[in-house]
Amino acid sequence: MSSSKLTELKSEYRALLLDVKAMAEEAELEARDFTAEEQADVKIKMARAEALKAKIKQEEGDEAITSQIRELDAEFTGAGLGGWQRGDGSPAAKAGPWGDAFLKRIGGGYRPVGQKDLMTPSGSVAVPAMSSTIAPLGDRAETILQLIPHEPLNGTDGYSYLRETVRTHNAAPVAAGAVKPTSVYTVTRVDDRVRTIAHLSEAIPRQYLADITLLRQYVDTVLREGLQLALEEQFIAGDGLGENLTGMLETEGIGAQAWDTDLLTTTRKAVTALEVLNIGPGAFVFHPGDWEAFELLQTDAGIFRLVGGGSEQRVPVDRARRRLWGLPVALSTACPEATGILADFQGSTRYWEREQAQVDWSEAVVDAEGVSDFTKNLIRFRAEGRWGFAVLRPAGVVSIELSAGS
Repeated sequence: MSSSKLTELKSEYRALLLDVKAMAEEAELEARDFTAEEQADVKIKMARAEALKAKIKQEEGDEAITSQIRELDAEFTGAGLGGWQRGDGSPAAKAGPWGDAFLKRIGGGYRPVGQKDLMTPSGSVAVPAMSSTIAPLGDRAETILQLIPHEPLNGTDGYSYLRETVRTHNAAPVAAGAVKPTSVYTVTRVDDRVRTIAHLSEAIPRQYLADITLLRQYVDTVLREGLQLALEEQFIAGDGLGENLTGMLETEGIGAQAWDTDLLTTTRKAVTALEVLNIGPGAFVFHPGDWEAFELLQTDAGIFRLVGGGSEQRVPVDRARRRLWGLPVALSTACPEATGILADFQGSTRYWEREQAQVDWSEAVVDAEGVSDFTKNLIRFRAEGRWGFAVLRPAGVVSIELSAGS
C-alpha cells in the first residue's frame, strides 16, 4: 500500500472518531442519552472505524503501524470510545465497549473524562448494540449478527413485515395489441413482537471492581458472549414456541440441499439452488466442527487438499479470510452439526432491536437464608435486551445436509 493511501485511511479513521466524540460531548453537555438517530449514526461510524483499523493492520501489520493506531485511539476519551482516566487525570487501563459503558456508570476510582464517580447499591447501563452493524463487504464475518440487516424499533414491541411466498417471472416479448403476460408475486403480511433475552451472573465480590482487567474480561467477554450465543441460537434454530423467535431453520418454505457426493459438491449445489432463483447467495453458516472438516479435506494419498504444490490453491477455500466458493463463512455453535446454511442475508432476513443490551447490577439480592448480598459485599449482574427476527423471503435461505443421512 502506498504511503498516501495509508495516510488517507488514517485520516478517515481519525475523522470518524472525532465525529463520534463530538456527538458524545454534545449529549453529555445537554445531560441526555443519544437519540435513536444518533445511536444509529454512532454504530455506523464506529463499525467503519473498526473496519479501517483492521485494514491498516492487514496492509501494514508491522509494529510501527500498530503503535500509531494505538496512539490514535488514545487521543479520544470518554463517551464509550475506550479512553479512560483515573480521578487524578492519569491514564487508566482501557476496557472494551461493554467495560467502558459499565465503568462509566459504576465508577470504582475510574471515570470518563469530565464525569463524576458513581457508586450505588444498584444501577444499570445501556451497552453498545450486539451487532456492531453489518460486516463490510469482503471482510471476515465473525458472527451471523454481522450478516443480518437490523433496524431499531421505537415506541412499540411489535413489528410487521411482508414475507414473499411466490415469485414467478413471466415477462416475455409481446406483439402490438396483444395481452401482456402476468407475473405472479405473492407476499403475506406477518405481525410479530420482540422477545426478551437475558441472563444473570453469580455473585462476585465488589473488590474485583478495583481490578480493571478482570472487570473488562467479565463484562466484555462473559455477558456479551452469553447474549450473542442466545441471539444466534434464536436466529438460527428458534422454534417459535413460547418466548422463542422463529429461526431460519424453523421457517416454513426455506430451500433444502441434500447431501451429494462430498462437502464441496454439496455446498456448490446449494449456491446453484439460489442462483437458479435469481437470488444472490450472501454467506454460509457452519458449526465450527463442520468447518474443520472442510479444512481437513485430503486427497486419496493423504495430502491436504486445501493447498496444493507450492502455494497453488486447489479447492475454493480461503483459510485466512474464511471463504468458501467465494462467499464469507460465519461459524456458530448454535448451528446444528452436519447442517449448514446458505442465505441471501441482505435481502431475505432482518432483525429488530427494541432495547439494546442493558446491564443491571445490584447488591440487594437476598439468598435462600435471607442474607443480603450487601452484607457480604457482593454484586450480581443481569444482561438483557429485546430483539425480533424474521425471514422475509424463505426461498433465499437454504438448509444444507453436510453428511449422508443428516
